[in-house]
Amino acid sequence: MANLVVTGTVPGTILENNRAGDWVASLTLSGAAGALEVALTGAGAAQFTATLDAARGRVTITPAILDREAFPAGADPVLTFGLAVRFAGGWQDSGQQWSVTLAGIDDTPPQTLGFSSGGVVLENDIGAEIGMLLASDPDTDAAQLSYSVPWPDAARFEMVGRTLKLLEGVDLLTEGGSEIPVMIEVSDGRQSAAFTVMVKVLNVTDEDDLPAPPPILPPPPPPPVSPPPPVSPPPPVSPPPPVSPPPPVSPPPPVSPPPPVLPPPPVSPPPPVSPPPPVSPPPPVSPPPPVSPPPPVSPPPPPPVSPPPPLPPPPPPVSPPPPLPPPPPPVPTPHPLAIGETLHGFTRISTDVVTSLHMVWDAERIVTGPDHLTQIALTSGEMVWMGPVTRIAFANGAIEFSGSSDAAEIVRLYQTILGRAPDPEGLFNWVEHMQHGMSLAHAAEGFFGSQEFISRFGGLTNEQLVVNLYREALGRQPDPPGLAFQVAALNGGMSRAQLIANFVDSPEAAGKFEGSHPGGVWVRDSEATFVGMAYDAVFDRAPDATGLPFWSQKLASGEMSIRQMVEAIATSNEFQARHAHEDNAAYVASIYRSALEREPDPTGLAFWVDHLASHRMDRVDVVMLIGISDEQKAQFSHHPHGDAFLG
Repeated sequence: MANLVVTGTVPGTILENNRAGDWVASLTLSGAAGALEVALTGAGAAQFTATLDAARGRVTITPAILDREAFPAGADPVLTFGLAVRFAGGWQDSGQQWSVTLAGIDDTPPQTLGFSSGGVVLENDIGAEIGMLLASDPDTDAAQLSYSVPWPDAARFEMVGRTLKLLEGVDLLTEGGSEIPVMIEVSDGRQSAAFTVMVKVLNVTDEDDLPAPPPILPPPPPPPVSPPPPVSPPPPVSPPPPVSPPPPVSPPPPVSPPPPVLPPPPVSPPPPVSPPPPVSPPPPVSPPPPVSPPPPVSPPPPPPVSPPPPLPPPPPPVSPPPPLPPPPPPVPTPHPLAIGETLHGFTRISTDVVTSLHMVWDAERIVTGPDHLTQIALTSGEMVWMGPVTRIAFANGAIEFSGSSDAAEIVRLYQTILGRAPDPEGLFNWVEHMQHGMSLAHAAEGFFGSQEFISRFGGLTNEQLVVNLYREALGRQPDPPGLAFQVAALNGGMSRAQLIANFVDSPEAAGKFEGSHPGGVWVRDSEATFVGMAYDAVFDRAPDATGLPFWSQKLASGEMSIRQMVEAIATSNEFQARHAHEDNAAYVASIYRSALEREPDPTGLAFWVDHLASHRMDRVDVVMLIGISDEQKAQFSHHPHGDAFLG
């Protein structure tokens, strides 16, 4: 037997839902010349795969996709395995074992909620306790879950720990004999879910019943009519007093006689008139000389008549006035979604979260105003308004408004370290790593080798680094106590990556982000996007409400690869009805039209048909290579107008 010695490093912890490259063990074989293959042994061997590089004498161990919830609750499971090497003479065990602890992460919200006791209340019991609730969460202990009652049910109910009760001074009179739905939100500190529980109200009193109307009685008989009293005679009329005679009238005074009329004075006779002088006879008059007749006068010739001046050209026709512009469209009145309300495919499931089966490109624009009221205008012309929320979840991603979300922290990490916003792919990749357990400090460390980081932070002293972090992360100069504290932390051994994470994750930085990003940040969901692309390619439609979460969960958990999902979809009745009757050319053309919205070019069509006919490809390969091609991905990266979308 060979003198086999195995050395190397096997990380002691692995996070659930790990991605390729997150966890890798590398072992070196000594004295293993002629090794043919390797295999893992032990109870945990099935969870890992070992690969031999015989030329270099190395063994690489990679894990399967591990789900913490697939193991019993309680302490994290420990996966133990050994290594065996096969030589020409047979298998040889290395005699060594390694143990790896599978650590869970919070990747699922609470799943169920119900009454563990109670659930019944008397209608007249003011402020009564109704019952004890208990929720389940696959990756969070029940004792760590918190419960709350959102509006409008919060007007009558409240949670005290796990106990649902009526508010002080509140009863349920008039609702006896019925069951009332009450919405409860359950949070594990990272994710939340809303549930409805039914409260049974017992009818135990009639004090809330309407009283019977009073009996209608006949009207009382009219009272007897009394005879009128006798009429007294009028009092005697006294005679009028005697009238005194009028006083005597005095005679008028005597009238004086008029003065006498005097005769006119005598008229003097006129003076005598002298006779006129004699008149001399007139002198004789000579006859006038003869008058010669005037010469005949020739009439002057008439002046030449000038032609009339030309008429001015007619005025140009008057253009009709331009048409009046159409009246502006009416301004829609905002009506924010209420909790539990659904409108145009959007549902507000809780105070903080709105969900929708729309793909994000079904919207033309998504705008959030300074009042944190978000308007979503769909390409179909419909409009949806929603009040302040922390998350709007579309079928293929979400807009995150909270400064404490993974997306917000990655945006701040880029701005702090690199002085710029992340590109969409960078944002998506880092957020996905954080959602699968990567710490913010680990993410920060991933930037240290970049030239952008070195040019901004390379070679700084601890104090210079802290001053720069105050300026870049918080937008201000450090206060003396804060500066001293942070420098002391670095001098005491805190890593620079952890210090950067502390600044980026601080409440001050989160609040600053929310103020500067009222429209939130869009992060796509990779699994849902792949499901949407597959449905678009084979069915030419969006996924339905059942199919999208089903296939997305299969991909996210690692239970299926993308190809396995397409293979499963291809067995459906809808796929068979749509494509089973098509020959290869018709099938390829159908996938082109559905996925790429165009007809295939002749060269491309001939290529695909030839590969199908020669069995170098099957129909699932065509969906994979056309339906999930770069051209299709570019179409699926389209997004509406809005501040949430980077790039």
